[in-house]
Amino acid sequence: MSKNGHTNPGTTRYRCPNCGASKSRSYDKQSNDLTVGLNWLLSNKTQDKYSYDFSARTLRSKNKLLWDLWPQVPFVDKVYDYIHVDGIHLGRKSVVLIAYSGKHVLGWYVARSENSRAWGYLMQRIAEPLVVVCDGSGGIRKAVKTYWPNTKIQRCLFHIGLNIKALTGVNPRLTPGKQLLSLANIVSDIKTEDQARHWLISYNNWVNAWSDFLKEKSKYCDGSIADTHQRLVRAKSMIDRRIREGYMFTFLNPPEDCNHPIPPTNNAIESMNSRIRAMLRNHRGLSLLKRIHAICWWCYLNTSKPRDKFWIVIHSFTSKRIEQLYRQAWERSNQGLYEVFGIPARYGTGVDWNEFHKSSEYYQ
Repeated sequence: MSKNGHTNPGTTRYRCPNCGASKSRSYDKQSNDLTVGLNWLLSNKTQDKYSYDFSARTLRSKNKLLWDLWPQVPFVDKVYDYIHVDGIHLGRKSVVLIAYSGKHVLGWYVARSENSRAWGYLMQRIAEPLVVVCDGSGGIRKAVKTYWPNTKIQRCLFHIGLNIKALTGVNPRLTPGKQLLSLANIVSDIKTEDQARHWLISYNNWVNAWSDFLKEKSKYCDGSIADTHQRLVRAKSMIDRRIREGYMFTFLNPPEDCNHPIPPTNNAIESMNSRIRAMLRNHRGLSLLKRIHAICWWCYLNTSKPRDKFWIVIHSFTSKRIEQLYRQAWERSNQGLYEVFGIPARYGTGVDWNEFHKSSEYYQ
């Protein structure tokens, strides 16, 4: 192939000297811009120091596609032995819920807060695993019982230790607090059934030794009576609940079909979350929406089989398209039908004022 002039848009035309066929190479600007934006997002460089080939303004222009596209969350039909789940909170405004297999990301969901409904939307796209490792907060257990009813739960032992330390403090003055703190420090190191049995026996001995101490009451100036050592009582109640649930030592008795050892902690996904937070620190100043975008892109690029940039540009949802879908869903709701089309609410969807302010024999 040899050069043979240019096309009307200015692209170089090539001609085969043997057969005379003429062809030009098209330039995929969108795929190139997305590649540049993702490479910058995963780097630790600022916009003005990212490249010597173009300025920071040019980089921001190329990043417009990055901030407009939303990567698709994959469907996972493979049954895993265990799955880690956790959420990354962005202040008090939103949270990104993530499922992690230990090697790659399985799915993510953006929500305003951790609750069973949000976790359910994430779990619906993932095949039911044998065990789920979690910290147990934010409606995870309720969602697991609803969407993964046959899945066993392993509560993160490290988080249980942190919850105990939050009540005892890192430097308790009283002997009961010091002894309970020592139990909290070793709970995440349990690996065998003997160690678990020894920990439970030690905790039971602590309860028996200090039962009278924990029952002490104090009368306050307002006349109310409460536990003298409230924080230790709360710690004991919390540990008792964890033991009754039976989720602390699931990893010691895994399901029969499980081929891999179950991790007792959520350290794997916490390590992944630290890398995501490092990415957000490298690009401080991003708005909330762009931070959510960045986390979604990081999760997609760390899935098992991310697609090439050309496929992503064609098949990803844009912010405008998502807005249209939300608008259509709202217009189909009762409030939307009334405000947009003037259609009144259907029977049975509202409360009539006369229903509670009418005297008759049926309302006696």
